[in-house]
Amino acid sequence: MPTPPLQFKLGVGPILSHAFNADRSQVAVASDNCNLYIFERKNNKWEITHTLCEHDQPLTGVDWCPKTNRIVTCADDKNAYVWTFENGKWNACLVLLRVKCSATCVKWSPNENKFAVGTAQKLVAICYYEKEHNWWVAKHIKTDINSTVRTIAWHPGNVLLAVGSFDRYARVFSAYVKEVEEKPSPLPWGAKMSFGATMASYPVSGFVKAVAFSPSGHRLVIVTHDATCNVVDANEDLHRVVTYYGKELTMRSVMWINENEFVAGGDDQYPILYEYTGKEVRIKKAFDVFSEKPKNKVLSAFAKFRNLDDLDTENPDDGVPQPLHTFAITDIIPFKGTASARTGVTDISSVSHDGQMIVWPIQATLDYLNALLVRHYLRRKKQRQLAFFETNSSHKCVHVT
Repeated sequence: MPTPPLQFKLGVGPILSHAFNADRSQVAVASDNCNLYIFERKNNKWEITHTLCEHDQPLTGVDWCPKTNRIVTCADDKNAYVWTFENGKWNACLVLLRVKCSATCVKWSPNENKFAVGTAQKLVAICYYEKEHNWWVAKHIKTDINSTVRTIAWHPGNVLLAVGSFDRYARVFSAYVKEVEEKPSPLPWGAKMSFGATMASYPVSGFVKAVAFSPSGHRLVIVTHDATCNVVDANEDLHRVVTYYGKELTMRSVMWINENEFVAGGDDQYPILYEYTGKEVRIKKAFDVFSEKPKNKVLSAFAKFRNLDDLDTENPDDGVPQPLHTFAITDIIPFKGTASARTGVTDISSVSHDGQMIVWPIQATLDYLNALLVRHYLRRKKQRQLAFFETNSSHKCVHVT
């Protein structure tokens, strides 16, 4: 039988964001206790090798450059740091964000020569390195943003930036910085790309939780607080938004695994695979794998109290199946493969407030779920056969003379 996804309990408390290095041998984990933890994989286990403690309030985002091996973090303390690894130690460099409110999210650009920081100050800081002064400086994008920036995503071309905020708008801005890059060529999103220019703006039905560009950069997916998935294809019609209305709960993270499929996760506690056909968005498969817990387990008093509070039962095995994640998923990123490759992303990684990191091999997980369905069908069939046999054997024949 195919194996289920791989679970790793990292033991650092609730996890808000994570990022891998180039070969996936290390992972940076942003927890809500102000620390950034660097884990290294050893013998199929993740062990802490570094604890970075520069922030003094909970971290809100982390990203790791695969080529330059630099890490960037941001937090509620209104600061961002760029970390470089030298002589076996991670060194922090403070970024001049020039903001007065919390930093909410951070992402490196594809070319790794700049990064974007979303804030609660209704702006996005585009940061780049000034060699003359040996520091990271920021330019601000403020146009049209009327609330806290919740999510950001870079276009593969390194110039455009998708921004989702709590004013129920997703916008595409130009983040062209002439100091570090050449003048960009025209794109389906527009031709004039001066810094901060609004290339597109999309009103949606709820707070924007996550955005992501497809590998080609032509498509943009927007997931919102009311669990709708919205897709824009700039190559077809820049002003047309295709919306999916489902029964899922709020999505908190989204990523494309190829040009036509994307994965989202959130309050349902498991990833969900969607497909965009060009005309509609439809759900393809929910990775609703449930943990198999031993029965008749003796629970501690604390565990019973927690289960009563969370599940309204002392024993979570009493008819309540448990997802692998026990709290909402906060972040989903690629683990193996790239969306632009022929095979796409083959494995994804998710983290949650439950302190777990789970690696989901996409095809193996689908095979595992199908095998569970077959096994469940065969078990039910056997139960029906046994019930039929017991019913017939209990009847006695009566002979009348």
